[in-house]
Amino acid sequence: MSGIGPMMGQPNVFYRYAPDKTPYAIERYQRETRREGLDAIERWMDLIGARPAVQRGRAVPPPTDLGTGDGKTVEGARKFLA
Repeated sequence: MSGIGPMMGQPNVFYRYAPDKTPYAIERYQRETRREGLDAIERWMDLIGARPAVQRGRAVPPPTDLGTGDGKTVEGARKFLA
């Protein structure tokens, strides 16, 4: 676990920031990041996403139509801030 963050960051360094794109380095770190698959992460995301508090958090702020001028946006913001 202690190496996963730095290891997952390496492809970005070589892909986005390196002045010379090195396909070998990019591919190597991408393969290394995915070699244990992402099944556990997907399962964790599903478990977390099913929690009622997370679902409530994803619904904030409530969806409103910004283009109608009918006051829904202001009323939605008031409820959010209250």
